[in-house]
Amino acid sequence: MPVLINPPSSEFGRATAILRGTARQYHVRDFPGPLSIKTFVRGSACWKSEAGEYHIDESSLLVLNHRESYSLTIDSRQSVSTLWVFFEDGLVESVRRAMATAPEALVDSRSAPPIFASLPEPMLR
Repeated sequence: MPVLINPPSSEFGRATAILRGTARQYHVRDFPGPLSIKTFVRGSACWKSEAGEYHIDESSLLVLNHRESYSLTIDSRQSVSTLWVFFEDGLVESVRRAMATAPEALVDSRSAPPIFASLPEPMLR
């Protein structure tokens, strides 16, 4: 499964992508992107969606659902550095199927193989 680094927005949803950038001014209006996680390495920004308005900075993150339309505004005197992950369409469904299906059925299945067959046990104790 390839992971794209800083691809054009037309690739979002076609593959898992990591977007890093730095700006003082940036605006996106009504973008219906794929499942994604947004956070910042430095600075902050404001997202708006139907669910509400969110101020995200280095100490927080925002998860946006598949096709959840949002607007984003970066307006800062200092440079703001982003770290956003856009997930390939169908990734969550593939993981869920792999978690809920017996390994034998996954091997015998004629459909596309799952991305993960199992997840490791949590390491927290």
